[in-house]
Amino acid sequence: MDELSKCGANYVALTPTTFLKRASMVYANRASVIYANVSVLAPNTPALYEMHFAVPMAGAVLNAINTRLDANNIATILRHSEAKMLFVDYEYVPVARDALRLLISQNYSCLPLVIVIDDIDSPTGIRLGELEYEQLVRHGDPSYEEDLLKHCHQNLPKYMVPKKIQFLNEIPKTATGKPRKTELREIAKTLVISEKPAAKKPTNKGNSRPNYNGHETHDQVLAMSRL
Repeated sequence: MDELSKCGANYVALTPTTFLKRASMVYANRASVIYANVSVLAPNTPALYEMHFAVPMAGAVLNAINTRLDANNIATILRHSEAKMLFVDYEYVPVARDALRLLISQNYSCLPLVIVIDDIDSPTGIRLGELEYEQLVRHGDPSYEEDLLKHCHQNLPKYMVPKKIQFLNEIPKTATGKPRKTELREIAKTLVISEKPAAKKPTNKGNSRPNYNGHETHDQVLAMSRL
């Protein structure tokens, strides 16, 4: 295998430019607009999972910063990405504070708005400013299903647009904080969606396939927690 010459059939360079080519083919008639950059410095917590959905759906770009980096590297990333908001897990507040101090010492004027992600079960009260993640989420609009569906129709292929959205107060999680996909699928099975009855088609005798009665159970659910 090592002696096999590289060609298009067995080798593709690892580069993000392939995504640009695909975007130009799939979304050729759409403008590319980035509204803002949202950075987050946190381990794999439920808050980070939620932001992977909430930030893109708000029209922004999520920039997950490696928690192993030092203050100097974090400051460089914040300056280069021009982050408008920075979510920080309470455990990483000290290194985030040092990174922001470096930016201030470099006369960087576009400091991000900082929101601390505190522990839900045992709040620490640690802050880097006045904002806290759960408090910020509570100020969101819990009933914007129409706007969310409109966003999906505008930004997703038709076959990926959900027919119904189920809001959950809390995503079922494992002991390590990962979503319980099996339970989410069970929730999805309970969503019965009423649609206009399809036009009846002639059926052959002996065809055991049941006729469509205008109802179907949607097997996908857009499960998001307090978005």
